[in-house]
Amino acid sequence: MDRLSRGRARVGRRRFLARAALAATGVAAAGVALRDARLTAPLGDAPASGGAIVVDADRVVRRKPVGLGAVNIDAHVPGFATSRDGIPFRADLREARVGLVRTVVYPDAHAPDHGLAYFDANVAAILAAGAVPLFLQYIQPGLAYLTAEGMAGGGTVTTNVLALVRRYGALPYNLRTQYWEIGNEPDYDIDYRVGSPAEYTATFNACHDALVAAGLRDQVVLCGPAVAAPYRFPTPFGDNTRIIDAVLADCRRSVDVVTYHDYAAAVATAGELLHLPRELDALEDSARGPADAPSGIVPLLRRMGEIPFARPNVGVGITEYNTNSSQHEIAAGLWGLILTQYYLRNPRGRIAAGFLFDDYGASGYGYYDAAKRKDYAYWALWITGNLRGPLVLRCTTTGSHAAHGHPALLVAATRDARAVYVEVINRGDAVVESTVEVRGARVTGSPTIHAMADGILPNVDRPTGLAPTFVYTFPSLSASIFVFPTANA
Repeated sequence: MDRLSRGRARVGRRRFLARAALAATGVAAAGVALRDARLTAPLGDAPASGGAIVVDADRVVRRKPVGLGAVNIDAHVPGFATSRDGIPFRADLREARVGLVRTVVYPDAHAPDHGLAYFDANVAAILAAGAVPLFLQYIQPGLAYLTAEGMAGGGTVTTNVLALVRRYGALPYNLRTQYWEIGNEPDYDIDYRVGSPAEYTATFNACHDALVAAGLRDQVVLCGPAVAAPYRFPTPFGDNTRIIDAVLADCRRSVDVVTYHDYAAAVATAGELLHLPRELDALEDSARGPADAPSGIVPLLRRMGEIPFARPNVGVGITEYNTNSSQHEIAAGLWGLILTQYYLRNPRGRIAAGFLFDDYGASGYGYYDAAKRKDYAYWALWITGNLRGPLVLRCTTTGSHAAHGHPALLVAATRDARAVYVEVINRGDAVVESTVEVRGARVTGSPTIHAMADGILPNVDRPTGLAPTFVYTFPSLSASIFVFPTANA
């Protein structure tokens, strides 16, 4: 199957995740023409009150993981290591400061003719873009797996992982920390569907044990099971939850990051997309969420809190996310920005990777439109890499205006050596006025502002003349990032 057809099939198969009450919406083939512009959105009616936003610039709550703002690449198709269809993907990854790139390793079940040199070139390209790979290891029987000594054929999943960890830990790659995900959607038949959860956990633990025996385990972040839907989310198969439960029970000594995929439902409006009563709303209030959340991250976090893991700081990750709709609309970009913001605030959040970066037009998350222009999803990625510092700060919101029954304004704050970044997303369909206060001696001057809204890109900043405490009116369906200089700037 060609790349575009496979992408469409992949999106199409997610339609079972849609809630029956929501209708699918079409996507314009030509995408949306974007422009560099300053934020000049009209205010319209009198703004609703957004309460108060308070940021403590001196209180760090965690470090931003390298895997937030990650992407997948289509490793089945040649060209990423150079350039494909005239799009400089590597240069764009570097511009967006992407930290983690999920890519298939040898052997490729969908392109078995690709040898080791093909994958070596992709790894080198990822490193040249300033990122590190998240290696995806297929687990189906019958592939020409490497032996532990690196010889093609005659090996197993376990020996293949062992050989490639050694290969990419040596020069010229010299990867001292490697991210590995074992299997892809073992609950679904797009790759290899396991016969039972025990089959998956046995493979996962075998990889762990081999790395321990070889003295390489501390160099590897071992991820899985990469099931096709969030925890306890109903699917026709139901194995997503059974396999995660098996990993929590049987791989508690071996797992570093519990992973799954999240393809948002096809919905009728942007407001519904940005207020799905599933993954996004379940993550609100610093990942605690409503007590009655039936599926998604909240019950998974509660279950993980009951597990005596052997590995330190066991986290969670979404290694494929997509909207299934509105790919070339502002709502899609805001959806990705909101999802990664929740994972930024979630103390167990480690990885959030969009699907599919090196593609354009109708398939994938929509980083590029049909005219090969960078689209809203790309600029959300750019915000994550360029306007979110490595240190996550404490911030609180009070009295936020409700949109669709949930807070309209979503806030995160970070800092680096030169600035404090305050990110405010208005996911509602009305303008909202809020007080913003940044506390702490680090802030020394007036902020500039970057904005993303319909037709407006965030790579343009403008001075504001604002003090550390101010009142601001946030346009509907927008992201506003205030950059406050600090004493170290």
